[in-house]
Amino acid sequence: MRLGLIARADDGGLGTLTQEFAYHLNVERALIVDLGYKARGETREERIKEIVPDARTTTYPFGDEALRWLVDGLDVVYTAETPYNINLYDIANEVGCRVVLHAMPELLKPEYSSHAVWLPTTWHQDNIDHSRVIPVPVATERFTFNQRTKVNTLLHVPGEAMEDRNGTDLLMAALPFVMSKLVLVVAGSKLRPHRVNNVTVTGRSWCKEYWENYTDDIDLIVIPRRYGGLCLPIQEAAACGIPSLMLGVEPQTGWPGFRVPAKIENVTRMAGGNFDVYGCSPQVLALEIDRVCKLDIGYASNAVHEWARLLGWDRWTDVYEKCLTSFKAV
Repeated sequence: MRLGLIARADDGGLGTLTQEFAYHLNVERALIVDLGYKARGETREERIKEIVPDARTTTYPFGDEALRWLVDGLDVVYTAETPYNINLYDIANEVGCRVVLHAMPELLKPEYSSHAVWLPTTWHQDNIDHSRVIPVPVATERFTFNQRTKVNTLLHVPGEAMEDRNGTDLLMAALPFVMSKLVLVVAGSKLRPHRVNNVTVTGRSWCKEYWENYTDDIDLIVIPRRYGGLCLPIQEAAACGIPSLMLGVEPQTGWPGFRVPAKIENVTRMAGGNFDVYGCSPQVLALEIDRVCKLDIGYASNAVHEWARLLGWDRWTDVYEKCLTSFKAV
């Protein structure tokens, strides 16, 4: 199989996802998309080019010639979330190349065409025809497990998606009601240390390598996410033994960790259709944070680590290779 990749080389989730895809699979050619000022941090193309020598960087938006270069002579091209140029499917068809789109349901526009649609979780699978669930694996070899037993420091990873997807506003609203003395680290933030009642809030810049963000001082990752399927920070934290506290909605009700009862607050029109947006009262979230802080979380630390281990690339590389070589156009 001759495999191609549309990659990102910045610090966002799509950067992590596509870089690890390139690292763990035999990618012959890659097109690196630079989003400029819209990128999640700096685009460092060497992250891909060190793995895939036959790689080119293009600035978004880009024309069809970049895609013609990419698909020429290839069997399959993989892209995550978006084709970046909706002509990808037709251009690939011209040369007999197949396109695999690892889609995020809320961002799956009707005009996106591909030969196969993969979803990272079961979230909204029933609404997407001819889709199959293929998890996004964790590069477990990059993380060191350290069992957590007591919660003193929380980590929150904000999201830039609409409707406060990662629950940043909700978490901040809950802090005045938290009774436990804690430190909250907000990743990728320039927040100066300050106190909100009993909680010291501080920002922390992104590390050069994403796996370095999950330091030994972090005991619990809190992301009261309002909607969504894949959540890479939760999987990455789990690989270190850091449990999560999230809203009790799909798909995270099927993941190990701590969950807060939630209710629908809104129905929002997104690129992929109408989606329920969940929430809870700040007081309820604060109560759950305080409850977890009174526990010995050793069992939860072990449970999330085992879950991450089952999602490891070492277990999924063969599955990816078989799926990429044998899938049929729909």
